[in-house]
Amino acid sequence: MLALGIIIPIIIGCAFVHAVHRGGGLLSDRSHVVNCFFIGTGTGIGITSLLYFLWLQFLGSPGTSYIIAEVMVALCLIGFSAWTVVRAKNSRTSPGQKGSDPVSRFCRVISAGFWGLLALSFMGFLLASLNTPHGGWDAWAMWNLKARFLFLGGDQWRNLFSVTPDLHLDYPLLLPGFIARCWTYVGDDPVVVPAVVAAVFTFSTVGLMYSALAVLRGRSQGFLAGIVLMGTSAFLREGAGQYADVPLGYYILLATVLVILHGRENIQSFLALAGLAAGLAAWTKNEGVLFLAAFAVAHFTTTLYTQGIRNYISQLMKLSYGLFPVLAVIIFFKWWYAPPSSVVLAEGVGPALEKVFQASRHILIIKYILVEFISFGGLLLIFYWGLSGLRMEKAEISAIVFSIIILSIMMAGYYFIYLTTSFPLDWHLGTSLRRIFLQLWPLFVFTYFLALPSWEPAPIQETSATGEKKGTI
Repeated sequence: MLALGIIIPIIIGCAFVHAVHRGGGLLSDRSHVVNCFFIGTGTGIGITSLLYFLWLQFLGSPGTSYIIAEVMVALCLIGFSAWTVVRAKNSRTSPGQKGSDPVSRFCRVISAGFWGLLALSFMGFLLASLNTPHGGWDAWAMWNLKARFLFLGGDQWRNLFSVTPDLHLDYPLLLPGFIARCWTYVGDDPVVVPAVVAAVFTFSTVGLMYSALAVLRGRSQGFLAGIVLMGTSAFLREGAGQYADVPLGYYILLATVLVILHGRENIQSFLALAGLAAGLAAWTKNEGVLFLAAFAVAHFTTTLYTQGIRNYISQLMKLSYGLFPVLAVIIFFKWWYAPPSSVVLAEGVGPALEKVFQASRHILIIKYILVEFISFGGLLLIFYWGLSGLRMEKAEISAIVFSIIILSIMMAGYYFIYLTTSFPLDWHLGTSLRRIFLQLWPLFVFTYFLALPSWEPAPIQETSATGEKKGTI
C-alpha cells in the first residue's frame, strides 16, 4: 500500500497540472512531459497534504473512506485530463509534435555523467537512510513525531499543540500531514515512509532542475545543473536526513520556474500553478512565508517594469487562483493551532535594534555565510563563470532578475533574523545556516545556469501571432 500512497498523489498532481493547462503544449515533446511530471509530483503531494489536514479538522480521523475519496479524485482528474487531450487533438490544425534536436557529443558526455552521478547519489541516499532510518534530529524530533500525533492520535490529534514548544509547533504541516497520510494507506507507521518521502522530494528537485533548464536553455544546461546539485554533499546528506529544507527548496524552485515558463511560453495556467507552489512553500515551513513576500516583490517589480500595471494586475489575479486556497488553510492553522514564533524579535524591538549596530555580529554572520558558500561549491561556480567569459544571456535578463530579487530578499531576511536572534549567535549560525543555504541552493543553481551561455543551441522560442518572441515575465 505504500507504493499506492506515493503513486496516487503523483497521479493527482500530474493530472491536475495537465487538466488546469487543458491539454495544450505540455505533451508536445519529451522535455515538456518530464517537466510536467516533476511539476505534478510536488503539486500532488501538497494537495493531498492539505486534503488530509482538512479531513482531520472537519471529518475526523482518516481511514478507508479517505483513501477511497482520494482515489475518486484521482480518477476524476484523469478523466478530465484525458478529455482535454482529445479536445486539443481535435482542434489542432497541424501536428504539434516537435522534431527531436540533434544531440551534440558534449551533451552525450554530460548526459552520461549525469546518469552515472544520479545512480551513485541514489545508492548514497539509500545507504544513508539505512544507517539513520529515523533521519536527523529535526526529522524524528519534529516532523515525524508530529506525523505520529496526526496518525495515531485519532480524535485527540489536537493534543499535539499542547506539548513542549521545543517542537516548533508554529511550523505548518505539509510534511507531517503527508507522512501521516501515507501511514494511513499502509495501516502502520514504519520508518521507511518518511525516508521514501524524503527521496521523492530530493530527486524530484534534481528532475525539476534538469527538465526546466532543458526546456528553457537546452539539455546540456539541465544536465550540468543537475550534476552541480547532486555534487553538493549537503543536499544529499540533508535530504537523506529527512529535513524539511529540501522540500521547501523544491517548492521555491517550482514557483519560480513556473513564472519563468509562463513568461517564455505565455502559458497562463502556469501562473495559477505558481501561486499554488508558492502557497505550498509556506505550508512547508515558516521560511516559506518569507518566500511569499520575496516572490510577490519580485513579480511586482519585473512585471510592472516589463509589461505595465494592467498586465501585472491580470497576472496577479491568476496567481491568486492557486495561492488563496492554500493561504486560507495556512491562516486557519496559524489562527487556531500555531503558537507565536520564538525566532523573530523574541526579545522585543529595543534589544533587537541594539544588536543591529554591533559590528561583531555582522562580521560573524558574513564569515559564516562565506564559509558555507565555499563549502557548497561557490568558488568552483565562480571559476566556471570565468571560463564562460563572464557573459550572461541577454534574452534571459528578466527571468534572471526575477530570481535574483527572490534570492536577495530571502538572504536579507535571514540575515536580519540572525542579526537580532535571541539565541547565542555562534550556535544559531552553526546549527541552521547550512540548512538555510540548502533552501535557496536549488534556485541559485538554476539561476546560475539560466544566465550562463549554453554549450549547445538554445531551444527555439515560439512566437506569437504578431511575430513577437515570448521571453519576458
